Amino acid sequence: MRATRPHIQHLLEERGSSPDRLIRWGGTDNADLCLLVPHPDPQNWSVLTVISRGQEYDLYEGPIEGYLLRVLRGELLSEVFPDDFPAEDASYVPDPTA
Repeated sequence: MRATRPHIQHLLEERGSSPDRLIRWGGTDNADLCLLVPHPDPQNWSVLTVISRGQEYDLYEGPIEGYLLRVLRGELLSEVFPDDFPAEDASYVPDPTA
């Protein structure tokens, strides 16, 4: 991420973080990443989604629960996810390697 996405590196530096501190909590079948950006104050953690191929990303300032609820309700539109996300038949599949 340092080499291919310097704009995200800058975003993380502004928040006192770096790519090696990100926590991956999910992703898509297109290899898009869902990451947590830690902060010394747990109330200031944020959610970062990064497209696998390209420069698009979203930063959600708030807890992961609020992010998931708003995305799944269709209240939060993403530059990373497709326009029709979430699909009406959306499902969750746990990663067996995790």
